[in-house]
Amino acid sequence: MFCPRCGKEARPADAYCARCGAALPGQTAKPAPKRRRRAFVLGAAALCLLLAGGALWYFIARGSADADAPRERPSHVRETAAPAAAPDGTVTESAAPDPEPTPTPLPERDPFSGAVLRFSGVSGAGTAELRVPGGLDPADFGIDPPRALTNGDAVTVRFLGGEARGFRPTRTELEVTVSGLAEYVRTLSALSPAGLKALRADAASRLGPEAQALGEALRGTGADCENALCLLFWEPGAAPLAGPGYRAVWYRDVTDADDCLSTAAYLRTEDFDDPYAWYAARAAEGAEPGADLAPYAAGDGWVRGLADLTPAALDALRADACDAARASLEGEYAVGAVRALGACFVKNNDAAAAAADAGVVALVAEAAVTAANGKAQTLYIPVAYAMVFCTPEGCRCGWEIGALEQDGLPVRFQSLKVMFRTLRLTVGMVYDFELGPELEEALRG
Repeated sequence: MFCPRCGKEARPADAYCARCGAALPGQTAKPAPKRRRRAFVLGAAALCLLLAGGALWYFIARGSADADAPRERPSHVRETAAPAAAPDGTVTESAAPDPEPTPTPLPERDPFSGAVLRFSGVSGAGTAELRVPGGLDPADFGIDPPRALTNGDAVTVRFLGGEARGFRPTRTELEVTVSGLAEYVRTLSALSPAGLKALRADAASRLGPEAQALGEALRGTGADCENALCLLFWEPGAAPLAGPGYRAVWYRDVTDADDCLSTAAYLRTEDFDDPYAWYAARAAEGAEPGADLAPYAAGDGWVRGLADLTPAALDALRADACDAARASLEGEYAVGAVRALGACFVKNNDAAAAAADAGVVALVAEAAVTAANGKAQTLYIPVAYAMVFCTPEGCRCGWEIGALEQDGLPVRFQSLKVMFRTLRLTVGMVYDFELGPELEEALRG
């Protein structure tokens, strides 16, 4: 039997042609043989291979296109020039690119070398200031604490600039002990000589041109100040025995610095007639007096007897008595030589009154005069001084009586003995007379 489609010989039992799969005549239709299923599987496999081949071709073609396109150079790769061709066609290789430079390490430096930390002000309120060498900025440093400093405090200085200043700091912190701040003086010995000189000059500038410094007294801490320094001066008075006048100049918050005037404050100027009373007032305040004021420490200088008169005081009284006697005689007599015979002390003999009254010092002036009628004679004029006291600077009196008068007329005598007898009869019930050796000798003559 042959296949009617393709002519291939078939076996009698075959229902389909083994070549083309056509149904053979006279045969009952049966399911297609396994060969047909195998052909289907082979066709599917061929399709898969075709797809795989297409995909492979696509990727190969894209890779070739990417290879032909220019590539972006990484940032770390340096561009090199292509080998240059010489005119004869010879290609010369270009030099190899320079290697990347190795970073140079920063030099080391001590930022505090050459820096100076200065302290100024008074201990307890001092401040710190840093001065730095060239190439550095004070803003690169920090000071902790910068103010309210006391001698002995620790201050830390820090370098804040880091390596931005072009070097690697060998250290970044420095600790300094505060020193050199002025201290408030608590004793006169702590006051610097230059500071005392400056204070005296400033005080003298507030007084008259003849003012002379006598000494100082220092009062300790008070409620409103660290200390108070008083400088005592004296100024000669315009009238005899009216000076010297005592003046005290006060300063507060005085330090031991040579320029203590930069911190000290002027307080006031006070006037005194009696330096002994001034000294007693300072002692009552607990002030420390300077050694120059020792003459005023004994008490007071009131004259309560002739023994209290110093030679300088007696000379001053004699000169003033002669001037007073001459003045009382001029206009009435032609006045010649005038001399002081001596002094006597007239003391209140009432104990209670004597305690409050220093008494009167009287001097007798002897004057050679010529009357209007041409008659020459010698007159004795008593000159009195009340409340006399003596100081190392001279003699003063609280009340200068001058030449004695009676009923508005000057008192004068032609006899020294008559003068004393008259005075004793006049005031003898109230006052006792202490005569000096010169007067006693004159009366005996």
